[in-house]
Amino acid sequence: LKAKRGFSDETIDALKFRSGGPHLGKILKGLSGNTARMIESGLYTEAGPNPKLLNPNILIPYLDQDRVVYLRPHKDAFSGLAVPFYLPTKLGQFAILTESEFKAAAAWQWSFSAIGLCGISAAAVKNFDALTELLKAQSCTLICIIFDNEIKDDPAFPNYKKHFWHRWDTQYYAYLMALKLSEVSVEATIATLLDDWRISGKIDLDGALSAGKTRQDLAIILQGRLSPREYLKTLSQDAQVLIQRKVARSRRSSPIKVEYNRYVVPKTQGEAIIDTPVSNFTMTIENSVYTAEGDCQRITTLGNDVGEQVINAVFLGEDMGHHLA
Repeated sequence: LKAKRGFSDETIDALKFRSGGPHLGKILKGLSGNTARMIESGLYTEAGPNPKLLNPNILIPYLDQDRVVYLRPHKDAFSGLAVPFYLPTKLGQFAILTESEFKAAAAWQWSFSAIGLCGISAAAVKNFDALTELLKAQSCTLICIIFDNEIKDDPAFPNYKKHFWHRWDTQYYAYLMALKLSEVSVEATIATLLDDWRISGKIDLDGALSAGKTRQDLAIILQGRLSPREYLKTLSQDAQVLIQRKVARSRRSSPIKVEYNRYVVPKTQGEAIIDTPVSNFTMTIENSVYTAEGDCQRITTLGNDVGEQVINAVFLGEDMGHHLA
């Protein structure tokens, strides 16, 4: 926590980071209380103390007025329990939105309010309403999103992504989140950590803290924060097209669904709405292959309505939709 994250003793103590390991077995077994409640909280399983707590891992408590309301092993989670938003302290009017507890803790050590997400996509769709309720409850109206800045187009670095469309998820989710927050009366912006700060092709908030960056350094980054549309314009033209299409696709809903190995759509029959078959097959895209000429080939499996695999087929991507869609 000190060497890799840059945390001070004061931060570690205030946020109550602790070590998991076998030493917790005796403590857990000595707990008295409702066994069902301890299973519900993740401390126990049906077989006894949760083995995830007995691994040599950092345990991250989620605090509410110094009261632990959730506990998560670093880079892990308790099965069946939803991970809440991580707040090192109560939010102010302005807060940094970032990925993971340690990055939020780094912002907190710099004396900024912060929210840590369990993954950059965590609140973009299914948990978005919960995020907006949190911001409203804590009167937080100004958000700056700061995700990792990393090189993904160079195989010399560990986060290299072979395909172009896999290299822009960070920018996509930052843009999508800021755009959606702006639409619900939250002033949402995006800031990017400097390329010069990267270490082995990547820089994030706790990495910047451990590298000796100061509150003033981060304040300068925040001064350069951009609106969603301004941020999008800073990206390459290809990245802009990709991200805009992904956003458009995320906002489309289709009435078509699969039922009994067929595609069905809801149709009105009299006063009832009934799922009505529109095919006697389904198609599964198994893989996408990009040729040297730039063509996209979709490798598919077609199955009939009795669940049998009928045929393997190859279609051109342009016949099924643009290769960036």
